[in-house]
Amino acid sequence: MTWLARTSLWSLLVLTAVRFSPAQPPASAPPEACRIDRVEILEKGIYRVPILKRVADPNVVSGQHMVYGKREHVQDTTTIPATTGIQFGFRYVVVGEPQGTKVPVRVIAVYPPGGRYNPNTGKTFAQDVFYLSQTIGSTTSHFCFTLASWGHVLGPWTLQVWDQDRKLAEQTFTLVEP
Repeated sequence: MTWLARTSLWSLLVLTAVRFSPAQPPASAPPEACRIDRVEILEKGIYRVPILKRVADPNVVSGQHMVYGKREHVQDTTTIPATTGIQFGFRYVVVGEPQGTKVPVRVIAVYPPGGRYNPNTGKTFAQDVFYLSQTIGSTTSHFCFTLASWGHVLGPWTLQVWDQDRKLAEQTFTLVEP
């Protein structure tokens, strides 16, 4: 199984999922009898999520990822004001068989043309890639961003969920002036 190895991130929040190190995708594929049919987006928009802990992670743009508490869906929208601290994304379910089986998925965040610039590292990124483990049938899987004090690139931010080389779901958010 081939996984896209390039990863970066500034403050992309991965909620609920067991996170694999972006530099090391899952060591093995799910059992042969396991099947992912599709991903359904259940809700999207703005969230309120407490940050419980910040964990150093040299494989992401920001140099850290967050551990979060209970999520609260605040507003169903795809228009996001580019404001420091705002949290946006979606809740989804992996549909397939057998129910309850953990499966690896890859989430790609595609930024507006020109990419996102991190002033702390001097690097620009066109996209970020994250490797997650999700449970088939679970309706508690989330993928969200929290905007840091930098990188508020206006325009379309597209979040995609992939199973190997097959795109399963996509949601685009438009960041606008607050």
